[in-house]
Amino acid sequence: MSAPHHEKDTGQVSDWFEERPINKASRQQIARVLVDRIAFVGIDWAKLPGGTETGKTVHMLDYACGPGFLSKIFGPYVSSIHAVDVSRTMIEKYINNIDTFGLRRENIAGTVGNLLSDPIEPSSLDSEEYSNFDLITVGAALHHFPSAKDALRILGQRLKPGGVLLVQDLYSYVVSEAMQETGKAKHTQQKESDMASMMREAGLVGFRFEVLQGNFEIELPSEEVGQIQCFMARAARPLS
Repeated sequence: MSAPHHEKDTGQVSDWFEERPINKASRQQIARVLVDRIAFVGIDWAKLPGGTETGKTVHMLDYACGPGFLSKIFGPYVSSIHAVDVSRTMIEKYINNIDTFGLRRENIAGTVGNLLSDPIEPSSLDSEEYSNFDLITVGAALHHFPSAKDALRILGQRLKPGGVLLVQDLYSYVVSEAMQETGKAKHTQQKESDMASMMREAGLVGFRFEVLQGNFEIELPSEEVGQIQCFMARAARPLS
């Protein structure tokens, strides 16, 4: 699989975004909210908050993982993580962050790939190793996929019976009228009813949706600062 031509730009934008004080503070706030709401996911973890081992095995797929935002949040509670991102730059950043994920290095794998392409790239992702997950996460990426509905269906098929698909993404996004008029601040946002419908069409059950408490500031490369709200949604593959 060839790397996208915009890899260098992707890395530069990511570095800029991650290091802006406003964005860094907001991501830390969002992370704290997600950690506080870990029970929302609704699975039996391999470790409990505080580090107590439960004896259970929890395999996680962090899809469109970026530098590892959700791996850092859920890593302390799972047994292993397979991370996949279409961007080689993002996987390099992910691997550089592995020591912050709360797992031994040998229990984490980062791979450049695209599970949503037809055929899957690389073909090695179409294997038993990349199926039967207890938890699949998609963080702040669903609105970037060509088809959110297809993405949820394809990822849902890689869950084990009872496994959970968890999505964290934009719920609302507000910038100044001036920025809206330029047409450069348009982002697809998912409504609860849309997410419920797509999860249902993906064959998943037990849907839950929650808007994260708080409005978070985000700075764009244009130096415009907007306000965002985020949501998380989950649903599970039926047991039978």
